[in-house]
Amino acid sequence: MATNNTIELEKYKDILLATIDYETHINLWKLDALQLVKEKEMNILIKQWIVTDCENGELTKLKKRLKQYTCLHKMMGNLEYSPYIQTATGYSINLFGNIAERVQKIVDRQLIKNRKECKDVMTMIALCRQTSFYNCNVTYLKNMMIDYHRLYSKKLQQREHYIFYFSEMSSPDFLHYIEVYEANNTATQIQITLRLGGKSICFFFAEGINLGLKVHWKNNTHIIIEHSNALMAIAKPKQIETYVGCFLQIEYVLVNC
Repeated sequence: MATNNTIELEKYKDILLATIDYETHINLWKLDALQLVKEKEMNILIKQWIVTDCENGELTKLKKRLKQYTCLHKMMGNLEYSPYIQTATGYSINLFGNIAERVQKIVDRQLIKNRKECKDVMTMIALCRQTSFYNCNVTYLKNMMIDYHRLYSKKLQQREHYIFYFSEMSSPDFLHYIEVYEANNTATQIQITLRLGGKSICFFFAEGINLGLKVHWKNNTHIIIEHSNALMAIAKPKQIETYVGCFLQIEYVLVNC
């Protein structure tokens, strides 16, 4: 007779294996042939680790893995993930919990206190865009998130006094935001942050300040940076990856001074 622990181990193993398959399914159109081959090879290895963890009774490790894999789906308000898992495994998974209650408390307080609350607000924004089941003032939630990130930036300035915060621009889907900084009065840098997990990437670095850069979003995955002939860019990539399978294109447009 199977024990409760054995049942839990099998449950998490099955959900994790189905989650890996789901990740492959949603990435099919995002990756080229070589990337797909690499992802499939990695997924085979990950599945072996999952099975081994189950056989060794590593329930805590399996739970941690599932939390890591579902984090992004939760933050993006993915309404397709849970039905997929239900169909594939027969298990029901509640991805969002009592998020409406949690966000209402934040709204009543009129302040986001920490990153966990920021993630909840981000999730609610994504959910409100997809279904009328959740009903919140999205504009107000966005403004709360912007205030939270600006407060975080001010705290960064207090620790790193030589960094001057210049401007911020959110992507149309509000998933990413760009910040422009002038460092030590000698250089200009641009970084992009994934709101979901707070991951920041400094992708542009140029000598000098007051460069007159104009940075804006063409769409959710395309950034345009207008610059002049005098620009001395040390780092100027044309593509960056903010999370697995999410590639942002960066276009540099030369304009007359």
